[in-house]
Amino acid sequence: MVRRESVNPEEVAALLDGTLPDNERAALMERLARSPEGIEMLAETARLMGRVSDDAPQPPHPPKPRPGWSRRLWVPTVAVLALALLVPFALRRGGGGEGAPLRLDGSTLVAAPGEGSLAAALGTGWEQPGWSVMRGTGAGAANRPGDFRIGVRLVDVEAALDARDAAAVRRVQPELASLLARRQAGSLMAEYQDIGSRAAAPTAKLARDRRHAATGMQEFFRDSPMFAAGVWVEQARLAALARETDYFSAAVAEELATLIGRTREAGARASFVQALERVHALLGDGVAPAELDAVRSALAIATREGAG
Repeated sequence: MVRRESVNPEEVAALLDGTLPDNERAALMERLARSPEGIEMLAETARLMGRVSDDAPQPPHPPKPRPGWSRRLWVPTVAVLALALLVPFALRRGGGGEGAPLRLDGSTLVAAPGEGSLAAALGTGWEQPGWSVMRGTGAGAANRPGDFRIGVRLVDVEAALDARDAAAVRRVQPELASLLARRQAGSLMAEYQDIGSRAAAPTAKLARDRRHAATGMQEFFRDSPMFAAGVWVEQARLAALARETDYFSAAVAEELATLIGRTREAGARASFVQALERVHALLGDGVAPAELDAVRSALAIATREGAG
């Protein structure tokens, strides 16, 4: 009698959260490919964790084998179809607000995730965008430097969490919390303080809490073009520091064009809009390695102008 290999729900949750070790991930994928029940568990867990929207196509049930079919043929196919329905962490689908999804995954910036990995990959001081101490909150919503800075620091915190770099989280999270307090977003501040305190031990619960905080951030700053601009600019800056030229795709350039329109219509300072336009002009049809220094310089100007 053939023994059916079991699939542990905790392993499935860890796979979806990205906390399952590499050596265990491959073994679990093999077991899932041989287990229709495991595939159904995978899809259901993804829905419960918010990875698949309620109106997304549902993974197909395993077809009834026709005479002569081999289970080894159709079960892996079902596995591939089910896994294809999974979408990235909620922030990657738009947590940066309209026009600026938070698409950068900090784990791709480092050779090996862990303590100090971002400093090793991006250089000491990567988390210092070059702005001065902020006084006041700005003349109006369109020019609110705090919103821009919150967008920047959100990217930094998420990148550090993705890279499993607890030391980096400890450096950038306090300013995010302080900025949220200034914005009278006390509940979001408390959420990110709690998330930061648990960064050294990634768990499925921590990943769920991150998604919940990201949803709250998206709702709170839905109508803030400065927040969305902060998200876009900092993602681009980190990608440039990591020399990830592939990051600067046509979709990323299009997002920036949308943000330029939003900031201009909202009455943002002309110098900030012009700084974004200079960045957009450099993107063109993509960014070559030799052009990264110019892009970084333009992004530094945009950061200073946006931060007020």
